[in-house]
Amino acid sequence: YQRRVRGPTERNFSLGRSFVGFLRPCRMNGFVARLSFFFSLFLLAFSAPVSYSYCQAGLPAYQPTPSNLKMKMVQVFTRHGDRTPASVLPVENVTYTCKSNELMSLESTSVARDGHYRQKVYISNNAFSQNIWKGNCKPGQLSDVGITQHHVMGQTLREIYVGKFGFLDQSFDPKALFIRSTDVWRTIQSAEANLLGLYPPDSRPPGTIIDINVDPASVTDGYPNTDPCPRLAQLQKKIQTSAAWVQREAALSNVIKKIRYATRTTGVSYFDQVDRLADNLHCRVCTKLSLPCQADVCVSQDDTTQLFKLTDWQSFAITNGTEVSKLNAGLLIQDAITLFQNVIDNKSSKKDPLFKLNGVAETSSRPEICDVFWT
Repeated sequence: YQRRVRGPTERNFSLGRSFVGFLRPCRMNGFVARLSFFFSLFLLAFSAPVSYSYCQAGLPAYQPTPSNLKMKMVQVFTRHGDRTPASVLPVENVTYTCKSNELMSLESTSVARDGHYRQKVYISNNAFSQNIWKGNCKPGQLSDVGITQHHVMGQTLREIYVGKFGFLDQSFDPKALFIRSTDVWRTIQSAEANLLGLYPPDSRPPGTIIDINVDPASVTDGYPNTDPCPRLAQLQKKIQTSAAWVQREAALSNVIKKIRYATRTTGVSYFDQVDRLADNLHCRVCTKLSLPCQADVCVSQDDTTQLFKLTDWQSFAITNGTEVSKLNAGLLIQDAITLFQNVIDNKSSKKDPLFKLNGVAETSSRPEICDVFWT
């Protein structure tokens, strides 16, 4: 795979956590009608998961479509797979083991391309290493489970779009696919694992190099980006100090206090935001590791359930509102709709691929995107 920095003038493709198939009707009039038809087809093509699971998302499911429709373009929206915590507790008594490394080679116009290099996580055995868990994983790294999740997803996409629909060729065609990722290692590796399922090595011509187009963090819209948009930060702060937000945290204050004590985060300013506690505990729960204890006070499964309900609500509340939703995901949705509309109007460029795989890294996977696509 070749990591390629995507320039600010290049087309923006959509991100999220759902899978979208677009089929063009024989005759449709009006932008709104065609868009409504597209959204209804999304519901036709894929079944919604019966219940939400943070640890394991559902896979896309094939359903036959009416014979008078022809598939023209597909955009896939996905988050990264299972990972280690991004938030490290003051005391970590667990072990995270990651078997994945990154094989790289330098490609430049000024020097010859020569050899490969392997990027490995190395944790020194010094005084600082006491501030992280045992093992060989860095914070936020894609786990072996996460690699498997995306590999299986890629296999499922191959079954649907190569096997069932016949939309993609059996062999990899670089002109047919566009892969985009945020500039986060776990997201890039998720794309690599997904592509191993979608187009395994024996389906690629010898010497194939697949471009993974990476957004610079300063300009990406792959997650709510407050750096180029300070207004978004203002709105988020307003929501986080609202009466509803404060009241919900206050209602769970005893549980939060207990968790802070057991995790030794009382008075640690970084963990003032309870979603950072939830981040660490979510990973322990998904990996079936022990929950933190201090003396005889331990975080219980019931404690985590209550905390996760609160932070799930917060992740939706932080995007609730017309303006904040536009600033969170307006560019993503606008570009997705524009691409589909160009196909409808036969205005798409020959450079536009048939299939777009897009990965996002952060922030509870953008619920406002799901709201739009499931209306």
